[in-house]
Amino acid sequence: MTNDKIKFIVGSELRLGDILHAADVMPLLKAIITAGADAAAITDEKWSVLWAEGAISGLKPGSNESAQDSMIKPIYHEGEPIGFLCVSIHDSSPLIKEGTDRGPEFEKILMDISMASLDTIVKNTVKRMLTTELHTTVVEQSYEDLIETNKRLSVSEKRYRELAETLEQKVEERTADLKKAHAILLQQEKMASIGQ
Repeated sequence: MTNDKIKFIVGSELRLGDILHAADVMPLLKAIITAGADAAAITDEKWSVLWAEGAISGLKPGSNESAQDSMIKPIYHEGEPIGFLCVSIHDSSPLIKEGTDRGPEFEKILMDISMASLDTIVKNTVKRMLTTELHTTVVEQSYEDLIETNKRLSVSEKRYRELAETLEQKVEERTADLKKAHAILLQQEKMASIGQ
């Protein structure tokens, strides 16, 4: 994690590269290859390959000529396509046996599982991002509130100290006045006693 401030993401335009990272999707792409696909790639909304695994030279995301051998599914966030999952399984794949109808079924199952996994990764990552943003906002707001409270307390403490010093000075002045008045009264009583 960097020291950069997290940008507010609620309502902002997030691209697939902002949401996912290689560590999030490479295990999925490797699993797709292990399951028998020749290539698997994730592109952004402009068909730029972000992550890929396998022989992607035969995989041409976004082109019509790849439609026969490739399966392409959009990746959505907030109802908008933000990228595509592209998987290529050629007829020569060992999982597609001649004379069986398991090929298309296998392709559909593989794509369904892959898309469900990718959708879960995207949703969980966005939830984590929102939670992090919310937590960061609350902590920053609480910190700012504490700083403001500290400033008010500092001003109040300064005023209290000034009042305490002023009060102490006034008490000393008043005590001195009372001593003078007491001394004058004593002197007047002595004079009155002498006069009697």
